[in-house]
Amino acid sequence: MSNDAINWAYAQPMKCSSTKFVLVTLANHADPNTDLAWPSVASLCQSTGQDRKTIKLNLKRLVDGGYIADSGMRKGATKAVVV
Repeated sequence: MSNDAINWAYAQPMKCSSTKFVLVTLANHADPNTDLAWPSVASLCQSTGQDRKTIKLNLKRLVDGGYIADSGMRKGATKAVVV
């Protein structure tokens, strides 16, 4: 968990609260040394109570808005979790 990342996420101006909740949840998963986060979609669903389709939409909104970016790395047993 990175308190700096969480504080940054809370400070971002967003119209859609469900998108902001995903951003804050990603920040909660961020490595404090690198600010990289790699929770699975399933983990984000569990943490936020949002369904898979909503998580995917909110992740797209965050990418499109410049709040998050794909690092090019992949994690997990199948190397399918985007970092």
